[in-house]
Amino acid sequence: MVRIGEYTLSFPHEPYPVQVEYMKSVLAALDASQHALLESPTGTGKTLALLCSTLAWAQRHGKKVIYTSRTHAQLKQAIAELRSTSIRVKMAIIGSRSHLCVHPKVSKLSGSTQNTECTRLVRRRECQFHLALQSSRTEHDLEVRDIEDLLQDVGLERRACPYYFSANMLRTAQVVFMPYNYLVDFQRRKALEEGDASFSIRDAIIVFDEAHNIESVAMEAASFQISARHLERCAFDLQSCIDKSGTSMSRQLYDDFVRLKRFVLNFERILDVPSEVCENGDYIFKIFERLQVTTLNYVSFIHSLERIIDYLGLKEDFEMVSDPNSYTPLESLKSAILVAFSSRREIQHFGTHLFQSQPHEKNGVLDFWCFSPSIAFKEIAQQAKSIILTSGTLSPLQTLEQEMSISFQVKLENPHVVESSQILCQILTKGPGGTSLNSAFKNRDSNSVSPMLHSVS
Repeated sequence: MVRIGEYTLSFPHEPYPVQVEYMKSVLAALDASQHALLESPTGTGKTLALLCSTLAWAQRHGKKVIYTSRTHAQLKQAIAELRSTSIRVKMAIIGSRSHLCVHPKVSKLSGSTQNTECTRLVRRRECQFHLALQSSRTEHDLEVRDIEDLLQDVGLERRACPYYFSANMLRTAQVVFMPYNYLVDFQRRKALEEGDASFSIRDAIIVFDEAHNIESVAMEAASFQISARHLERCAFDLQSCIDKSGTSMSRQLYDDFVRLKRFVLNFERILDVPSEVCENGDYIFKIFERLQVTTLNYVSFIHSLERIIDYLGLKEDFEMVSDPNSYTPLESLKSAILVAFSSRREIQHFGTHLFQSQPHEKNGVLDFWCFSPSIAFKEIAQQAKSIILTSGTLSPLQTLEQEMSISFQVKLENPHVVESSQILCQILTKGPGGTSLNSAFKNRDSNSVSPMLHSVS
């Protein structure tokens, strides 16, 4: 146990001085409901210090911690650090079906095809793993589990569904682990918030660990690309459904299909530009005005698009191919429209780009680029109690703070645990046998130099 101010922290060993300073900074930020920008080099035990201090504060004050990192591999390392402590809280880890599905057929699918098939089986009560989860009384225990543990404990041993098990745990979790694109991408965040788990970032402590490339992730989340080929797939899906089911649709739904197909075909024509076009962000609204979608009617247009997406998702005999982000072409189109119109108050931070990806073929591409990471973070900063942005390399901190447009009142640049007195720097020109240590390309196969280099190392 470690005492820092008024807090007693569970810690598995005597902390380094840099870990103590790090935990003091975390606790100071949380006590004052402030945001923190914390840099601590690799090898200083940053993640362990972060978990112990954040969870100690959250347990005392009854707050939720949302712990994010860039990849599931990094989350696994963080969960291993948590397991090394005596801290046990109700936890959840968020992953996609591609990570958590154990159904022998559905697990082999991908993208929205996998999502749709899973939803169909669950709705028809034909997934044995989901039924097993429903029939068992699942209490939220204090086990520390990563993705592999969920697959083993829940999927293989209990023969239940790890994906829905994780979603159920989200309701009562005190700490939630997830990749940070689930929060930064407002579409993914909205899907979590509108799901059955009652997930919310409001008044939560949000940690972005390994955040050295968070700016590029944030800008990418607020950008989109649409190509003529993408629109062709949209038109194909729409026409296929009209041909198969047009006569059985309601009049409103049929009109939605016809109107959306006309929108898609006109969009395709607009992308057929003779030369490259680079414009400011507000040029995107001129494009949508030509398509008769404006700030006054885009919400109703989105509702129409959602009715079509929902209808296609429920069709037993209809399958849409998804992109690498698990979105169908129509879902990606919806996302692009929402991104464009939600950016209108910050449009000075965007750019619009049209070009032909292949000079001799008609494949126009529209890029809508975000040039400021603050766009994706603004709403998160407004709702969270505290944001802790941390990594081994964040400097210069002032520049990062300006780019994020968030006031980080608590900042720390930790030194390394290895002191200068522990480092010896020398230049060696010869090895133990007196042979010159020359690793030039011409000596790469030398029988005398290579063993000498190994003996020195």
